[in-house]
Amino acid sequence: GGLIGTPVIEGLYGASGVVYTNVFLVPMRILAYVAGEGIFDPNSKKKTIKQVVINTMTNKVVLALVIGILLAILNLQLPVFVKNAIGGIAKCMSPLSLILVGSILADEVKFKYSEDIKIIGLSLIRQILIPIVLLVCLRFIDMDSMVKSIMVLLVGMPIASTTAIYANKYHNEAGFASKAVFISTITSTFTLIFVMFLIELFLI
Repeated sequence: GGLIGTPVIEGLYGASGVVYTNVFLVPMRILAYVAGEGIFDPNSKKKTIKQVVINTMTNKVVLALVIGILLAILNLQLPVFVKNAIGGIAKCMSPLSLILVGSILADEVKFKYSEDIKIIGLSLIRQILIPIVLLVCLRFIDMDSMVKSIMVLLVGMPIASTTAIYANKYHNEAGFASKAVFISTITSTFTLIFVMFLIELFLI
């Protein structure tokens, strides 16, 4: 949702769309940094609930999100030079993540037909089936159509590069994870067009 989702939403809906995007992604990001990292890190299973909560609330990404939301709610403006610096760094993150995924692909990936078909199937479930289910549910909820559209688009985004980053960090099948990110990103070129067509047809 963050790597490709945020630029896509910004291009379609502007700054207000980005705000909705970041609010929608808060629980998903918390889950990623708790349950997601726990899948790769065996030591995380030994942590108590208190340690998990503290680690989550002190996570840099979560802290940044909370600060950003507070600034938006309180209508506070950062100094221009700080805002420009943060904006410049943020624009570097997506390319850097993809460079890392690409470097892992170049070093470790071997494409296998049976494995790749499974990844494509998984990608289609994630990028078409889940958005359709959410779209059907949202038809019965009274909510702004732009917010509905953003939610459907975000759940239809490709597998997050965080998957490959975690796998690489914890030495846990980084090649497979990078391949999943790569294939789902390629398929998203087509699936996102289809999802946007459905949004126009049923939500707008």
